[in-house]
Amino acid sequence: MNTVLDLSIVFATCKRPDTLRPMLDRMCALNTRGISWEILIVDNANDQETRTLVENYTQRLPILYSIETRPGKNFALNSVIDRVKGELVVFTDDDILPDVDWLQEVKSGAARWPACDVFGGRILPHLPDPHEKIRYEDSFFVRCAYVIADWDLPEGFYPEVQENGSVWGPNMVIRRRVFDEGYRFNTSIGPSGKDYIMGSETELTGRLFKAGMKAVYLPKGLVYHQIRKEQLDYCWLCDRFYRFGRGAAYKSREINAVYWFGVPRYLFKSLAIMWIGLLLAGPVRDVFRRRYLEYQFLRGQIDQFRLHHRSGIEPASR
Repeated sequence: MNTVLDLSIVFATCKRPDTLRPMLDRMCALNTRGISWEILIVDNANDQETRTLVENYTQRLPILYSIETRPGKNFALNSVIDRVKGELVVFTDDDILPDVDWLQEVKSGAARWPACDVFGGRILPHLPDPHEKIRYEDSFFVRCAYVIADWDLPEGFYPEVQENGSVWGPNMVIRRRVFDEGYRFNTSIGPSGKDYIMGSETELTGRLFKAGMKAVYLPKGLVYHQIRKEQLDYCWLCDRFYRFGRGAAYKSREINAVYWFGVPRYLFKSLAIMWIGLLLAGPVRDVFRRRYLEYQFLRGQIDQFRLHHRSGIEPASR
């Protein structure tokens, strides 16, 4: 008879001991009173330093360590889905710092919404220097880039307009019964080396929502996202916006749009308007930088639509 646990924490890691070590330290301090749990760590690089680091915590944490050699976070996550014992599958990343009562809030929150299958928690940034600031934090996409999920909402259903863009990987909970129905992560999207499409978790939740499932926001279920120094660089942010654009195009099914060379015609109009805006903003550095981020998002969409067109993939079949 298989043992049933309250929850299973699942995450992939790929040669990031500098963020993984403080994360595991925080895991050791979690309040797990009355909770049966496990941690499934999938090494997506078969890295000896990672293995040694994880082994140092196996006496203090209920860790199950495995290796997935196929590159890609979603290959790694899918490889252990069938092995989870928790009724709740708590997805996270190898660069978070959980609040001490994180699991208590997840468990009690899910119990208050027994008919719901998807939950999103709160995510705040943890900067390398407390004097550092995140530029353009008022922009929704900048908050997406740094995975800041600090919604001004009480516990409950996400507003419909926000639902499919607010449950993010570092703090996402899905009942195991969803995976028992056969759902898995899409391995064509998500982190995989240096060239990949953003939007892994929202692609999955988008399918769940289309199937009629609802998501609940649990603001007291809190984790902090470790922001690395290089991530505060403007070039890193530009690259992130470009990947967001690719993800948006990948998930688009605008079968009624007019296409030019595989790209929705309206995007060319948006591109022309964007170029004019960049020219006008030229002397004002801050305005130019904000618009250039938006340009990168638009460029990512166009490039992804063109890639689909060259591959012979039509919008209805994506």
